[in-house]
Amino acid sequence: MDLNRKYYACSVCKPGEDYCKDNFQRMIDANGYVLHANTTQKGTFSDIQIDDILLLKYNYRFVAYGVVIEKKITTDTEWNHWAYVKNWIFKDELNKQDGTSTSGIAPNTEGGGPYGTVKTIDNDFGIQKIKEINITSSLYNLLMLEIQHSTNLLVMQKKIEILKFKNQIILQGPPGTGKTRMAKLIAEELTKGKNIGSPKQKIDDFFKSHLNASEETKKKRIEFSQLLQEFQNKFKKEDLKNLSLEAYAFGKSDNDSFCYWLEYVLWDLGLYSGQAGKFKIFWKKDIGGYSKIGFLKN
Repeated sequence: MDLNRKYYACSVCKPGEDYCKDNFQRMIDANGYVLHANTTQKGTFSDIQIDDILLLKYNYRFVAYGVVIEKKITTDTEWNHWAYVKNWIFKDELNKQDGTSTSGIAPNTEGGGPYGTVKTIDNDFGIQKIKEINITSSLYNLLMLEIQHSTNLLVMQKKIEILKFKNQIILQGPPGTGKTRMAKLIAEELTKGKNIGSPKQKIDDFFKSHLNASEETKKKRIEFSQLLQEFQNKFKKEDLKNLSLEAYAFGKSDNDSFCYWLEYVLWDLGLYSGQAGKFKIFWKKDIGGYSKIGFLKN
């Protein structure tokens, strides 16, 4: 079920031109809509996607509609821009030129302009014209189900917004109007889990953002890398167990100890957080010596 379909009015030809009849038959035979390679006003043909709906316009009438199943440019040098449909659903299978008026198309054109051979039209206008062409097809029934589903979603979302604001709502209406079903749908919507993506997707997204970083961010990364390298060279891990108190603790005026680097110099690389005495030992000026905290006092 596709709730994002777009609707297109597709002209077979410019009325009165000598190629009209042949082109109309070409589209009937191939179950598709086609443009000539040299058509200058192709309109929004390039926007057409699979599952969109085409309304075929011939001699100032909408004569058929169909759902797009394939789109391609063939090797033909002339009539080669194709949008194939599952099948054309005509107003009259015996008289395929019969149709319904295109009246109202101008104010309901959303793309393609007044001279576009293909025009994007308002969905409601497209549905109305489809109703006038043929309401007996399975495609028409599917479109009606989609519209009903979309309407139910809008109604449900409005009720959810009210529910979040007021914490309770009363669904009113006579028996058989769908109150119980609506209540279940609302409950499912409120309790369904949120898809935040798989671990693999998150890792992929992280590396994509890393590769696409701004120049300022890349410059900062270089600075941080150099700073970390300086720290690792100054305090090699194999030497840490032999650090003197002066090299480890901070509080003296030289500000170049291991703890000082962790607390202040490497600030932008991440914090070693905790209580004020997290380093367990520091130089205390008022006693002129080192003060011990926690287990070091024992």
